[in-house]
Amino acid sequence: MSSPNLSSAAANAGRKVDQVARDSFEEVKGAVQAKAGEALNTIQQAGAQAGRVVKQTYEDLRDTAGQQLGQGRAMAEEWEQTLEDRIRERPLSAILLAAGVGLAIGYLMYASNPRR
Repeated sequence: MSSPNLSSAAANAGRKVDQVARDSFEEVKGAVQAKAGEALNTIQQAGAQAGRVVKQTYEDLRDTAGQQLGQGRAMAEEWEQTLEDRIRERPLSAILLAAGVGLAIGYLMYASNPRR
């Protein structure tokens, strides 16, 4: 082979290597982009699922709190009615009990006051 033919063959080989490298790069680039798209889709689906779970949990807690509040109100109303009935049945006992509780609280407040 002569020198010009050798130079031409080397240039040809260089172009082929360059083209193979470019093709390989484009192939890898496409695969990476496809995987990145798949990962993004998976992340979006996970985020949507997490949002649904949070919303459902919130709704469940809200419903439970509402039920508990309703039960608490009913119980307080029942206690109130029971207390009123007992006061009506025994008014003197209720007054004496209230006076005794008031005296006990007053004594405790007086005894715990360091400025007396």
